[in-house]
Amino acid sequence: MKIPSLFFSFLLRQVLFAIPKVLLHSPTRACIIVFMRKTKFLFLAFSALSLVGGLSACSNDTPTPVALEFGRKYDADMPLWDSEPTSRTYKVGNLKLIGYTDLVGLIESRKISFVLFVGDATSDCTCFSYFRDSLKSYIQSSNAFIYAIKPSEFNGDGKKTYAINVSADSGRESIAIFENGALKYQRQRAGENDAWSNDPTTFKNWMNARVSVSSMLYIDLAQLEKIVVDSTPFNGLDHCTIGFFRDRCGDCRYLSDNLLKTYNLSTHVVAVVD
Repeated sequence: MKIPSLFFSFLLRQVLFAIPKVLLHSPTRACIIVFMRKTKFLFLAFSALSLVGGLSACSNDTPTPVALEFGRKYDADMPLWDSEPTSRTYKVGNLKLIGYTDLVGLIESRKISFVLFVGDATSDCTCFSYFRDSLKSYIQSSNAFIYAIKPSEFNGDGKKTYAINVSADSGRESIAIFENGALKYQRQRAGENDAWSNDPTTFKNWMNARVSVSSMLYIDLAQLEKIVVDSTPFNGLDHCTIGFFRDRCGDCRYLSDNLLKTYNLSTHVVAVVD
């Protein structure tokens, strides 16, 4: 690199000739040159160490997956979307539409870990079709359960967004990931041609790096009947643990919101019926 050499040559000239009236003897001049050379190498070494340190800091910036308390067993015979806000929470579908009051409960009261889709999941607009396919692909491969809320739910005085990127514009849907009621990760589409949301593999890789889906999965009665006959397709085993809970009941939900938060972080494979 010639720039550092030119710089140090210039600096050396400035030191040697800054006081023109003083004549420096050869030994003195030689000592200055040696000192400047050592300083040059020390400067370059320090710069290299700083660069390595900076790169190391960047490489350590790896996301830590948020452990979801529950998943939803994917079934090709069932619709993926549960677009009826008044239905039982886990009646059908891996993507559940909720209202603003429900969201406040998840964040402030229950303080659970969950994934939230912000947008119109029921839209049949072609501008959303690619992202819909990416969501389906991720759900099918992970058994993830995702809440969905429309941007219009945030309209009105006094409603908080909880730092969520909310937009009703086409191509501006977002994913927000909460851990124990606090927003940890989120990403918003950068338009209808956004590669992150339109490419299923890219989207799955991003989600898998930030979300760990529990092996405790909600099922419906039709799936329960299949498990009773043969649980092998469900978990690859000839047995299965089944729990019955009433998720809509606050008192009944105590078990799933407290004890099971720790229990289902292990490798237990459990089917949960609401």
